[in-house]
Amino acid sequence: MDALSAIAGLEIGPTGKVDYREEVHHAALPRPEIAGGVLGVTADGHLLKDQRLPRREISEVGEVFISVRQTPEGPVNLLPVPAEFRPMLDAMRLAVTGDAKTIADEFTVDLLPEGPGWHIRLVPKDPAAPEMQIGLIGCGTALRVIEIAQAGGVRRVLTLERQP
Repeated sequence: MDALSAIAGLEIGPTGKVDYREEVHHAALPRPEIAGGVLGVTADGHLLKDQRLPRREISEVGEVFISVRQTPEGPVNLLPVPAEFRPMLDAMRLAVTGDAKTIADEFTVDLLPEGPGWHIRLVPKDPAAPEMQIGLIGCGTALRVIEIAQAGGVRRVLTLERQP
């Protein structure tokens, strides 16, 4: 199996959503920041992150903007996607939707020979993009972990679990 075939064959699961746990590791923090909730994709291909822990926040990530609200019915704050987060957010959105073609256009893609299942490393091709490496780790058609190593020693780990 090559890396792009693994990405193209990804399935979120029967509900179209996965539970997630996100850990953000930073040298300035005594312990990781932890968040959790449900991750999915909207009908128009946007990443939908319904964070339940530590507080409720619903984010919809498109190609240009992020909409953020505290409750499903609450007011919406519309924010431009910050340049330093664009590769990370694009990789998450494209991986979850299985868009292998766009991933190949925007990232250098390597299949790493590590452990059971598969491990794919993505590095942004854009020379103006911030320094980062993105790891997609899975087994079969299931994406299990998205790991992001950013400049300055910041590391994000999203562990995904299919909903029944």
